[in-house]
Amino acid sequence: MISQVGKNAIAELIDGELTNGKLGTGTTTPSVSDTDLVTEVTSTIDTLVGVQSNNQIVITYSLDSVTGNGNTYTEYGNFFTTSETLLNRITFTGVPKNSAIEFQVNTIVNIL
Repeated sequence: MISQVGKNAIAELIDGELTNGKLGTGTTTPSVSDTDLVTEVTSTIDTLVGVQSNNQIVITYSLDSVTGNGNTYTEYGNFFTTSETLLNRITFTGVPKNSAIEFQVNTIVNIL
């Protein structure tokens, strides 16, 4: 059994090491063996904001209206240490990005 203070410490460590998120255009179903996005769009790499509360982290990625326009995004991932290690990857219905659209992705991590 992991103690509550241990869970809190794990959440704090994860929050301290997450650095950025990015969008991509790949549509392959996510897998535990993924190491990166299938088709990343490097212009979408942006800093994450994490808010930790006990053993939970709410991670927020925001892409402004002037960045990453002209693509239809279908995948997203959070990364540790400047895009070197993938924490998670999701796919979703394509969203065409233009200057009228801003992206915000919230990821909730619970250490149970």
